[in-house]
Amino acid sequence: MERSEKFKELQRLRSQASVQNRRQVNDEIAKSRSDRKKTMLNEKKRQLLEMKLERLEAQSQGQDPDRKRVWDVTIKDYEQSKEIEETKERRRAATKIADYGDLAHVMYNENMKQFEPDMAVYNDIKDDTSVIRQAPKDKVKALAESLREKDHKTGSKRQSKSSEEVDYINERNRKFNEKLSRFYDEHTAEAKSALERGSAL
Repeated sequence: MERSEKFKELQRLRSQASVQNRRQVNDEIAKSRSDRKKTMLNEKKRQLLEMKLERLEAQSQGQDPDRKRVWDVTIKDYEQSKEIEETKERRRAATKIADYGDLAHVMYNENMKQFEPDMAVYNDIKDDTSVIRQAPKDKVKALAESLREKDHKTGSKRQSKSSEEVDYINERNRKFNEKLSRFYDEHTAEAKSALERGSAL
């Protein structure tokens, strides 16, 4: 009887300790989050206070505070910030693609930038009265090569995926199977081959 009571007491103490530990961990997490927020807020307040002090100092000296701030910025800093703003603007413009139609339009515009018509060949064709025309073979080869290259770039992942044996149901399962095979393939190769032959027990 005494033994079972001791066991119950130990179980009770263990459950209390786990609850207390969980509470302490949650408190620590909440504290670290609030500390981070507080430091960020304090930094913003400090920056605002510095700006206000600079303004007051400039006004007390009879200067325009905005003009004084611009004087402090070097040309190099200005050019860097302008360049950063331009790249941000380009990225914003590039990410405004809402659907596949917009994407096709963007791709078309990019391809048209690379398109350079050969006006001499165009004038020759325009003056020619024959109905049957063939494109120059070097241009056709160049076009075919560029299409193959694009297809190779975009299709290489698909080809590698389609060529391998599928033994997974989703991406997470595929990664898990890869980990398993890294560690256990050398030990299970014989069993696997037996299963494939059908001679397993």
